[in-house]
Amino acid sequence: MVIQTKEMRYLQDHFRTYYTNNQVILPPRFESREWGFFLFGSNVWKRHVKFETPEDVGDFLKKVAPLHSYHSTAYYEDSGLQPMADKVKGWEGADLIFDLDADHLRNAETMTINQQLDNVKDMVRKLIYEFLLDDFGFKPSDINLAFSGNRGYHIHVRRPSVIDLDTHQRQEIVDYITGTGLDDEMVLPKEYSSATTFKGKVSSVDYTRNMPGFDATGWGKRIRKGYGDLLESVPMGTQEDCISYLKQLKQEYVIQGYGEKTIEKTAELLAGTSKGRSNIDVMKETGDLLSPDKKVSSFLIALTVKHSSIHMAGETDEPVTKDTKRMIRLMGSLHGKTALRVTPLTLEELEEFDPLKHAVVFPADEVEVEIVKEFKLDMMDQTFDLTEGVQKIPEYLACYLLGRRVAKLTK
Repeated sequence: MVIQTKEMRYLQDHFRTYYTNNQVILPPRFESREWGFFLFGSNVWKRHVKFETPEDVGDFLKKVAPLHSYHSTAYYEDSGLQPMADKVKGWEGADLIFDLDADHLRNAETMTINQQLDNVKDMVRKLIYEFLLDDFGFKPSDINLAFSGNRGYHIHVRRPSVIDLDTHQRQEIVDYITGTGLDDEMVLPKEYSSATTFKGKVSSVDYTRNMPGFDATGWGKRIRKGYGDLLESVPMGTQEDCISYLKQLKQEYVIQGYGEKTIEKTAELLAGTSKGRSNIDVMKETGDLLSPDKKVSSFLIALTVKHSSIHMAGETDEPVTKDTKRMIRLMGSLHGKTALRVTPLTLEELEEFDPLKHAVVFPADEVEVEIVKEFKLDMMDQTFDLTEGVQKIPEYLACYLLGRRVAKLTK
């Protein structure tokens, strides 16, 4: 048992009031799912909980007011059975889950929380519209979307055809989305233009590689668009600026096998002109890689593939998607680190959704707290630039900061 601070007691009282006056959103077949909770004042994971009725869930939340609330993505014959090994024998399938979080963003540490949330939303749109709806052919009705309550989103796919997928099949989905193992020569085939022979055998072959056309589909379409987006992102400055940017991308995308010389040649190409037009403009318009240097062309292709994929290299997403026994946050519950609501959303609602406004559940009554770490945040259409010391702030912000452990109560 952990000694509970007055800050945690304050939060738990607020959580209890919330659960007394609000209903959570139960997942389909909730009685066949395992439930798990982290409780205030405890560092023990309370798992293998089973509920028979919606009233049982509501009564538990009102009485216990947990710090974090989860249910399994899986369905079981007996969801309360333990140990886990025995329960797995009665596994009946699992939802397909994607968990996109700010931890997955490249350079997340350089962004504000608001910027992280905006960038994660862009990644969610890309995953849903380009991959799930377009490439995989899911329908909007197959997709259940929720803000995670912290810095990301959960996507639940509950179409019957995915319920029985095993871990390896789910990993194949992740690999497709991330471009892992993508054979770029299938998407950008080599076009051979000349060859020389010696004693009847081909001794050398020249070839070119261009981006797919705008009418391409699947990864071809994605790479064609990504090529334009990549070129658009290149700074229109000196060759040195371009070199610096390419080095940054190479590091962010973890691209191996290209040295300083290739980067310098690529920067020279991108910073150059052709017949009075910038090479970048020509390349965007034609899809041409322009460079006769095969290493430069290969480097541009590698950058484009990474730029076109969804990054899931964080500690959560890949295991969540391939895990057939994962626990996921209960929609409508409160996140213990932010006091924000795990908010269900339609695809239309996602466009205008502002987590730091629409997931806020507590009032604006003033609360006196001591800020123990400088903190800046845009919340409820206000900018809070907080310095260390005693201040009065809205209750919803106080709960958020108490959960993040950057504020203390003064009373």
